[in-house]
Amino acid sequence: IEKDRSERQQLALSAQNFAITTAIRALLDHARASDPEITDRLEAVIDARHARLESKSDTDHEFTERAKTYLSLLTRRPD
Repeated sequence: IEKDRSERQQLALSAQNFAITTAIRALLDHARASDPEITDRLEAVIDARHARLESKSDTDHEFTERAKTYLSLLTRRPD
């Protein structure tokens, strides 16, 4: 029973992530029409967060790289 509950929770989280990603991609695509530099500006926010850290651990570097990867998934142009 516990496995079924865990699988249902994972399915719900996956569906939620898909819906959120789809909506954000549509919004960014729409925003790009009036702000062609939006992707660069969003990447700059990630870089600025990283630059503000006093000591940069491996975890901080990994967080920054994962944030950039996820951002690239959200900001890529539709096929």
